[in-house]
Amino acid sequence: MTRNEPIPSVKRALDAIEIESLLPTAPLWQLDRSMEFPALQRAVVFAAEAQAEAFLRALETLANRLDHHPQARIDGAICTVRWWTHEPPGLSQLDFECARQTDRLLNAEPS
Repeated sequence: MTRNEPIPSVKRALDAIEIESLLPTAPLWQLDRSMEFPALQRAVVFAAEAQAEAFLRALETLANRLDHHPQARIDGAICTVRWWTHEPPGLSQLDFECARQTDRLLNAEPS
């Protein structure tokens, strides 16, 4: 998605076949079924806790721009991010786009 492309809307939750077909578009993410609804989850290990905190601030900016907010947790230098949709509950096209945008954000981070 480029800056001029529209952000996918959250019109409906994806079914299991759609989710499986979209997983290859977010290869660094795992499908987490540990909660009531599926989520995309990725844990990122940084060299230092300060880098994880900086990433979390950048993720907040991204989430505000996309008007879709993940669950994110820092444990030392590890940041775990989970994307899913509350309404309708489940995974949507937007969650996959948010995962890809998160990956781009990580690729832009200095090492």
